[in-house]
Amino acid sequence: MYEDKKDKLTWYADLINSNWKNTGRTIHQIFSTATRYREEFADISLEQINPEHINGNIFDEMSCRKVTDDLKRYAEVYQEVKAQLGQGKQLSDHPWFGVYNKSIQLFDSDNICKLLQQSNDAISELLSELTLVNKQLQTEDINSLESVQTLLKDLDKLPILSGNEILPSVNKITANNLPELNKYLQNYEYAKEKLTALANDLEPHALVKGEEFNKLVESNNDLYAKFTNSSIRLSEAYKQYEILVSLQTLITTLVDDVAILKEQLSELDELLPISQKGLIELKEYLGHITELDSLLVNRRHQLFDNELLDKQLPVLVEIIEEITPIHNKLKEQFDIDKLPPLAELKEMAVIFGQAGFFAWFNGDWRAAKAKLLTIGLGLKPKFKSLVQQLPELIQYKQLQDTLESGDYCSLLQHEYKGIETPVNEITALRTWYKNTRVSYGIGFGKRVAFATSLHAISNDVFKGVRHLAESKTNEELTQFFEMVKPLEKVFNNSMFSNKNHELIGDKGLDLFAECLRRSIESVQSNHINDCTLNETKQIIKKAKQLFKLEQKLEQDTIIEPLFGSNTS
Repeated sequence: MYEDKKDKLTWYADLINSNWKNTGRTIHQIFSTATRYREEFADISLEQINPEHINGNIFDEMSCRKVTDDLKRYAEVYQEVKAQLGQGKQLSDHPWFGVYNKSIQLFDSDNICKLLQQSNDAISELLSELTLVNKQLQTEDINSLESVQTLLKDLDKLPILSGNEILPSVNKITANNLPELNKYLQNYEYAKEKLTALANDLEPHALVKGEEFNKLVESNNDLYAKFTNSSIRLSEAYKQYEILVSLQTLITTLVDDVAILKEQLSELDELLPISQKGLIELKEYLGHITELDSLLVNRRHQLFDNELLDKQLPVLVEIIEEITPIHNKLKEQFDIDKLPPLAELKEMAVIFGQAGFFAWFNGDWRAAKAKLLTIGLGLKPKFKSLVQQLPELIQYKQLQDTLESGDYCSLLQHEYKGIETPVNEITALRTWYKNTRVSYGIGFGKRVAFATSLHAISNDVFKGVRHLAESKTNEELTQFFEMVKPLEKVFNNSMFSNKNHELIGDKGLDLFAECLRRSIESVQSNHINDCTLNETKQIIKKAKQLFKLEQKLEQDTIIEPLFGSNTS
């Protein structure tokens, strides 16, 4: 235990007697010197003079001697300067007190004195101004640079005067009316913020309550009512207006076309109003006009408006389609118009079929041969060839008898021409008449007049209407329905949802389009941005709130006592 303590003490003694880094002094010497100076200068705190840039690594013997020499010279100069001032004077009274630049030399004194004189003059001028300021502010507290700086900071907080301020009102502000004035100013700032925000949305003339703003509100409500989608933008609303203008032009053209038709077809006057339903009727009517082959127009006849044809025509077509190729083949060798009755032809076939080697001795055979040769064509018809075609001749005669036995002549009247009957054309005419009846009915219905007109109008009028339809009206009607269909989902108006709504007149498209134009123009011209109708509604709502706030500010009783009745 003793040895351990002894070793530690020896280690400690060696340590404090060893040199500390580059100082050339032992730790014991450093601590002893510091202790002596602390006792000698007890009123000086070591923390006040501790140089942070000096440490044991750089403070060697040379640095120590230099610092010691500087301190000695400083002490000598200090004593000399203090002696120059005389007894009872402080060092701070010396004219060079406060000058820390050691590089200043004697020949710099004139410039330095000049600067000091300027500084003194400025201080004198400042003191004179402060006297006026204290007098104006009725105080004596502004008497130091610190108070001047505080005053200048307060002055920076004041707004720059524009010349329109009512400064005498400041004296009227008291502790009693200050809370009410602060509340008024808060409302004013709130109104100003709203006005600034709205200035990004509305034009300046729309931010004034009056006729212009009322017109804006009315126009926006009108657009809100007219469009089905309140999310539509003003630019898109204008595009829809342009579509209406094109539709309006198209309707004007169709009105002229309908007028031409009504001049020739007075019976349709009440059946073709200028409405969607009327134009649908017109499209269907013209469809029937153009459906009929132009070559068949002159052959329109009441006989085709007979439902019996629907049963008889297919049979007639079948017979003619079957007999025609046989007819075309046999007419090259037989006189078709001189054919004997079917029974005789069948008897001839039996006789020729039973004839043997001695047929010439049979009188019936010879008679049948002679009769067959009489219906053959040419000077010397070939008997064997005629006999070979006898079965087809019998088939032809059967079909001919079937054709003749039918009631086709009375049914088709002048159109019936036997085997030459134009069944395809008759079928086309019957189909056309049938289609008109499917569209318009029969009897006393109101729309029956369309069918009657199609059946009865003169050929010239029919062709004229057809030309009008094919040259322009059909295309115009197609364009109309292509344009009007999407508008049913765009606009809230019976003109588009109600097929019977008149498209012209007091409640027609002209007036609707013009009102839409005025409303869009009013809303667009007052808004800075391309907004949706929902957005314009919210902007107008904010503007109304601003106007109410402005009215509240105008009616506030704090204003007139402070600023007078003419304050705006």
